[in-house]
Amino acid sequence: MSVSKAAEIVSASEGQRVDRSTLSRYIKRYASDFAPRREGRETLIDVNALLEHRKVNIRVERGSAEPFKGDVKVASTKERKGEIGVRIAEIELEREEEKRARERGEIIYVADLAAAAEAAIKAFGAALDEAESDAAEDIARRTRSEARHVRPGLRTLKRSALEAFTRALTRVLPSSEVDTPSA
Repeated sequence: MSVSKAAEIVSASEGQRVDRSTLSRYIKRYASDFAPRREGRETLIDVNALLEHRKVNIRVERGSAEPFKGDVKVASTKERKGEIGVRIAEIELEREEEKRARERGEIIYVADLAAAAEAAIKAFGAALDEAESDAAEDIARRTRSEARHVRPGLRTLKRSALEAFTRALTRVLPSSEVDTPSA
């Protein structure tokens, strides 16, 4: 079936207007899923496969449950003010829910998370510094060498461990707000 006919069927099926150009872009984007074919200037597709694909695709905006109506009613000022009031009330409710969740400790700010990550990196570095001299002495004793020969290797290990730890934290944070401490 042609894209124009498919657009009419999809519009009726989904309860909202779907233009030919919109459907054409959709078909082009997901072509591998339902294999459109060209015949002359027309692109022909399997409408059933297209409808099924659009049902399971989470990126498709859903229309209302009512069938598509070609005539669009312009809302009055009173209706628009009512809709705006409802939306403002919803936003206020969301803010209150977010506030309560923060008070219960279920949500934290990204800046607080980034600060905690930086503190974890610094604490990890301090722990490695503290353990370095003890480890250097122990390794030197076991290998029958001097601690001054072992320390450069331990510092290199510490630097690479801190860099790896910082990279791991940076990957899991919402944005790269973690500063890399100097070793």
